[in-house]
Amino acid sequence: MVARRSTNASRQPYFSFALLNIGVVMMFAVLLAPQPEPPEIIVAAAPVVHKKAPTEVKPVIGTAKRVVVPSVGIDITVREGSYDSDSHSWSIDTKSAFHASNTVPVNNTNGSALIYGHAGWGIFGTLPKAGKGAKATVHTKEGYTFVYTYESNRQVEPTDVSALTETGPPKLILQTCSGAFDTYRTLVTFRLREVVRDA
Repeated sequence: MVARRSTNASRQPYFSFALLNIGVVMMFAVLLAPQPEPPEIIVAAAPVVHKKAPTEVKPVIGTAKRVVVPSVGIDITVREGSYDSDSHSWSIDTKSAFHASNTVPVNNTNGSALIYGHAGWGIFGTLPKAGKGAKATVHTKEGYTFVYTYESNRQVEPTDVSALTETGPPKLILQTCSGAFDTYRTLVTFRLREVVRDA
């Protein structure tokens, strides 16, 4: 009797080949399938910051005619005076305060304007009492008021005239004699806060 070959065994190579073909087809289908486009990336532009150009300060220069320091009761006329370095003396009287012409006039740009006066009643006698919170105003012939705020109060030897050459931001220095027998000089410094046009 002749043995018959199994039908399943004869079909096995075709079945494996078919599976292989299906796998290859599916692989290509996956590879060739249209891929979704990546989301669009939007780069926001950096905000443009427009910087304001620095405000240019209009120079204002004044000829002092009156100085007022309310906290110590000073309100007096100012005239032009000077310091004589040869005789070491100041031009002065008992009726007014004086702007030292050796220093810059009151202004809003730079330098220290020095106004000095006797330590007498009605002039600068109360000046050494000026302290923190004090304000000073200088009224000018040109119609401006320079407003200052207290910065410092110091006492120096009469030979110390460094205030005549102080530089830097605009300031006002008020000077008078102080101590027993007017041994010293008191200098009160104020820094400029604003300049106001008189109405």
